[in-house]
Amino acid sequence: MSTVVLKGEDAIHYAELHHLTLNKYPDDDEPAEQGLTVERAWTIVEKHPELIWLSVHQGVNTADMD
Repeated sequence: MSTVVLKGEDAIHYAELHHLTLNKYPDDDEPAEQGLTVERAWTIVEKHPELIWLSVHQGVNTADMD
């Protein structure tokens, strides 16, 4: 099954709705992270929204994120 990568606020909203943890790409100051809480992801996305991501199965309904 294919996957889709949600990023930034879209990823956080989806994780909140489905009780999931998130991931962070590495940047100049910190390494990549897995298993981030929604709260931690919000602190990162305020300055670097491109760093937060979540992989979900393709075809998952993301319309409820708007």
